[in-house]
Amino acid sequence: MKLYIHIGTEKTGSSFLQSYLAKNRQMLAKHGVHFPEAGLREADMLSGKISPGNASELNTLLSQKSWAKVEQWLKMKYKATKNNNCNQLLLSNEILVKTFSGQTTLSNFIKVASDQGFELQPLLLIIRDPVGQALSLYKHRSKNGDMMPIHQWLREKYNLAHCIRNFYQNIEDLNVVLNQYAYQKNSKYLVDLCINKWMGLDEQITIEHTSVNPSLTLSELKLMSQIKVQNAYLSNMFYKQMIEIPDEQKSDESNLKSFYKDVIAQHLVKYQNVWEMCNINMTNGQISIPKNFINKNFVNQTSVEYSFTEVQLTKVSELMSFASSKTFLKQKTNWQRKQKFKKLLPNQVVKAIVNFCKN
Repeated sequence: MKLYIHIGTEKTGSSFLQSYLAKNRQMLAKHGVHFPEAGLREADMLSGKISPGNASELNTLLSQKSWAKVEQWLKMKYKATKNNNCNQLLLSNEILVKTFSGQTTLSNFIKVASDQGFELQPLLLIIRDPVGQALSLYKHRSKNGDMMPIHQWLREKYNLAHCIRNFYQNIEDLNVVLNQYAYQKNSKYLVDLCINKWMGLDEQITIEHTSVNPSLTLSELKLMSQIKVQNAYLSNMFYKQMIEIPDEQKSDESNLKSFYKDVIAQHLVKYQNVWEMCNINMTNGQISIPKNFINKNFVNQTSVEYSFTEVQLTKVSELMSFASSKTFLKQKTNWQRKQKFKKLLPNQVVKAIVNFCKN
């Protein structure tokens, strides 16, 4: 049985691609391709919300090196594929490229998959211009209200370059075939490279209206992180309020974006050999290799200016006024109770299962 795996990278349209595949299972099945559901995240995947795809559980098991469970998981997918009268299994998770960068993870996975009757097909990897990818990922990681300084985040949290370098070494050692494409912010392009160029299904691509996952501006994220220090619930409300404002009514933050991009470029330029390898390994397209920062004034300045439009400031003012009302205090209390319940629930479930087993 053929096994196709889309392995990343993050912020390259993965959620859109996974949503398209989920909505077009009937078309895939016509070609003998089974695209499994995503468990608890199936609703998110179908609706186009940010999701980890249908191989998130597999990625977790691989990260834990739980090989017996990986074998069991693959066995179930093999059976489900057969039950759906298909002979090809399609999986997707954008973190897998990092997981497969581990020293023995990919080799062990290939062996386990082969033992279950799978024949690994060329892996699909989509690469985005490094600076844009890093900035987008930084903003995504900051939307919970915990916004680290960009210099610190790059030092402590950003590891894509290391992972790609190790992944390339692994596939070379194992003679694994890779189909790698440069990212384009074009829905039809992404579907075509997956369905036709990678899998060779020769399908006419029709894209319905797609909603883009909204995001906050850098200024909004910074303010939200400051609000969260004082009031976590208010921070949550702030996010919901600001996400509703159309992009065209927000500050374009041209200077702020330039500052962040220059800081990121300064950090990523040290991995120039990795980005050059990315272009060498491209099946189609090229990425822009980061260069030394252009504007030293941006990188060296100790403070940056955050900006808001009148529309944004009006929303903030309305939210501040609401925060002093009795209604807000009541909602905050209920929210805090729910948060405590969420933290207690997993432990309570475990205790219930243990007690049930004892009886």
